[in-house]
Amino acid sequence: TEILSLQTASAHLDENFSIHSYFHEGSANEANEIENDQEIEYSILTQNETTQYIPIKCIFCKIIPDTRTALFSHFRDEHGFVPGKPLDLCHIPEFLSTLQNKMARGICIYCEGVFPDTVVLRRHMRKKKHFRVNPLNFGYDRFYVINYADFEGRRWRDLEGEEDYEDIGRHGDSDSDFDDWEDDEGQGTMCLFDEVMLPTVADAVIHLKESHDFDLRRIQIEYDLDEYGIIRLINYIRSCSAQQKCFGCQTSFETMDEMKLHYDNTRHHLLKIPERGTSFWEDVNHLFPCYEDDPLLTWDCTAD
Repeated sequence: TEILSLQTASAHLDENFSIHSYFHEGSANEANEIENDQEIEYSILTQNETTQYIPIKCIFCKIIPDTRTALFSHFRDEHGFVPGKPLDLCHIPEFLSTLQNKMARGICIYCEGVFPDTVVLRRHMRKKKHFRVNPLNFGYDRFYVINYADFEGRRWRDLEGEEDYEDIGRHGDSDSDFDDWEDDEGQGTMCLFDEVMLPTVADAVIHLKESHDFDLRRIQIEYDLDEYGIIRLINYIRSCSAQQKCFGCQTSFETMDEMKLHYDNTRHHLLKIPERGTSFWEDVNHLFPCYEDDPLLTWDCTAD
């Protein structure tokens, strides 16, 4: 299967997957003659069906979905990123390349805030729910089909604006957001296996290693986990502990102390981590935190 970079794919598909390829010259005038959105969607659908899809790597991870629909489903399910339906977009490879290039330079795709590195950027985007594009950013207009049709004077930002968005300024206060991210590092963090509250995320990671022999760094390397693998594991263990049950054998206990003693005796917290390649690591339910703003989820799994 041929796999192209976003830049190459954009150049390759621009000849075929372009709104102008079926509106032709004078597209604005012809667009005004189309009666409704359904006809435009039908035109794009026809164009999509006759255009070969060249697999593109996800802009957030290493996954390479086989189809355009699978790519956008992956964006939604794995990363909470919903730029719109594939049929609502045009110049998709160029659109994704634009977003990827911004993030590579430490720029948030929503608020345009600039961050010192991609690690801080991703923490910011997750905390602020900025895994989306800003309807007030005119630079994205060319990627949305409705802007070529201009039905009833609407633009894509008008449709987005129908939802109740908060904090949609075109430029964010990056210093403030960076301070917010740093505050997470100093926030009280509960252990995964007992009721001990540690003053910071770093202290919690040390406690897990020294008190429970649960070394997150070693586990990450041994199981070849990326950021989302770590998030899945933490969320799953946290949800089981909230129910006072062993995440390995699912035995329930009356108290957290009994659960801790069970882990100490059986070492299930080390021996029962799901094997690599199993469905556990693909389950999107494990991407949702047990409780909101769990500081342990901000642990930097990319640091040395």
